[in-house]
Amino acid sequence: MRLRQRAEIVLGFSILTFSTCIHFGNGTDLSSFVGQVSRDVNDLRFFYYPTPNQEIEIDFDTFLLPYQHHYSSAIRFATPSVLIIDGFLSNRTSPMSIALKNAYASWGTLNVFVLDWGSLSGAESTLGNPIRTASTYKIVLSNVSRVGRRVAEFLNFLRESNMIEFGDVTLIGESLGAHVAANAAQAVQVISGIKIGRVVGLDPAGPLTQNIKTLNRRDANFVDIYHTNRGLLGTINDGGHVNIYVNGGTTQPGCLQTDFTGIMGFCSHSYSWKFFQTAFNNRFVACPCRSPIGCKCPRCENKCGAKGIVVGPNIPTWARGLYYVRAGPLN
Repeated sequence: MRLRQRAEIVLGFSILTFSTCIHFGNGTDLSSFVGQVSRDVNDLRFFYYPTPNQEIEIDFDTFLLPYQHHYSSAIRFATPSVLIIDGFLSNRTSPMSIALKNAYASWGTLNVFVLDWGSLSGAESTLGNPIRTASTYKIVLSNVSRVGRRVAEFLNFLRESNMIEFGDVTLIGESLGAHVAANAAQAVQVISGIKIGRVVGLDPAGPLTQNIKTLNRRDANFVDIYHTNRGLLGTINDGGHVNIYVNGGTTQPGCLQTDFTGIMGFCSHSYSWKFFQTAFNNRFVACPCRSPIGCKCPRCENKCGAKGIVVGPNIPTWARGLYYVRAGPLN
């Protein structure tokens, strides 16, 4: 999210939470906001990163055969692939997109893609007050399913060119991006009858998502969800094969004051992708917990011996259930 937009989210989501009927009732005129948020999936842009600093835009032109595209020789055949999808108000230059792109591309063993859905995520909107922010959010919500279907078409386009296999694909989505990933994974199954290998949900969005398709364990062979702002900006649903409560899952270290005096919940919500990024170079061991109440243990020590699992990019895909993990403040 751009810095100038973040200041609107505290009041905007307060409106979403407490006054939805006022701003989104049948009498609300959203026409002034629609023009700033595209509904055209042709505005989506897909980028491939052979290295952290090398960017190749993929021309998603179905009128050309895949091998006729200039990028076809750059994509590694028969190689695991990652597609990164940020959330509301995001694009490929958002901090989450850049951080995870750099982390994965630095491995040098993966195909790394980033979805830029800025035109449809609200990133190009002019926000001036909480009502506009809340209204923009509702419009972006309505784009989630169509963006997901287009992402599935993109992945199928690559698969038909023998560039990827669905079982080798990991979709990583933060906030609303997690639900875009879910819709994409579901559409892939409809198109091909094959499941995506893995979907990672980084504090999947909670507000007003009850009427859209959201992330759950049926979407991929393995789904891991990281709760960091559960019940405010993040969902309360434990829909993954593994559901990880980071520091109790609600308020994160270093975020308590900011979450309630600055941008409500944003610091803890963003902690999800920062934790995942940090896990590339740090070993976080999560311990099982029997219930969501038992997982709300922000001061628990990660001491569970052989019952623990390493979480983050290298999580074991055989793991199942609820886990808590402890981590400190992250910049």
